[in-house]
Amino acid sequence: MKRPHLLAVACGAGPGADIGTLIKIAQGSGWSTSVTATPSAIPFLDVNRIEGMTGAAPRIGFDPPADRDQRRTVRKADAIITLSVSLG
Repeated sequence: MKRPHLLAVACGAGPGADIGTLIKIAQGSGWSTSVTATPSAIPFLDVNRIEGMTGAAPRIGFDPPADRDQRRTVRKADAIITLSVSLG
């Protein structure tokens, strides 16, 4: 049976710096994890640590597929958590 997959989305705010804690907790609970980050989140993140924990560098931003038949490059998520969203 495949483990459930958590996609953590980091935005450009301080709580994104703690994404490693979220990854550790999720993986300890049996989840696989991946990270997508907004470009403004990168200064808050330890990209090398995230890659070491998840097995992949964070996906930065979004590039729409040129072809609708293009394969998914990120595993389909069973849950998504966003750190942190600021609305203004």
